[in-house]
Amino acid sequence: MERDDGGKLLDEELKLTIGELRERDWDLKDSAPDLLIAKRDLSFQDMGAIHRAFDQYLNVSLVQDRRVNNIILTQACRHVIVHAGAAISARLVKQVSKAVPRDLKPNLRIGEPVQFTPEEVSAACENMFGYIDELAQKVRSTLEAAA
Repeated sequence: MERDDGGKLLDEELKLTIGELRERDWDLKDSAPDLLIAKRDLSFQDMGAIHRAFDQYLNVSLVQDRRVNNIILTQACRHVIVHAGAAISARLVKQVSKAVPRDLKPNLRIGEPVQFTPEEVSAACENMFGYIDELAQKVRSTLEAAA
């Protein structure tokens, strides 16, 4: 992929061992994205990191709209469920305070349990699938334009 827009992707350096090359059958073409993620410790567990990675490396960005705000809330709640006993904390409230407007859990109360109804789970999934579809379309367009 050629880039004339000053993006950082082609300037990114990755340090690999011979063993890592061998593990990939000496072929880096298909392994490059996974290697970049692993070597740069890119996280896809929060929207900020996701936005930064796609913007920095592919010059692709999406606006922070209602759908993104719903995903931010969902990811933050998932973290609380897995790592913090599923109780709404001041930290969670602060973390999602700028994720407005949103449809999911607009009024969090500290100390209450994080619980999602089946309808909220479905809505979160729809938001995530819609986001991924739009992101994939923008990535395809960017890659096609650069080819």
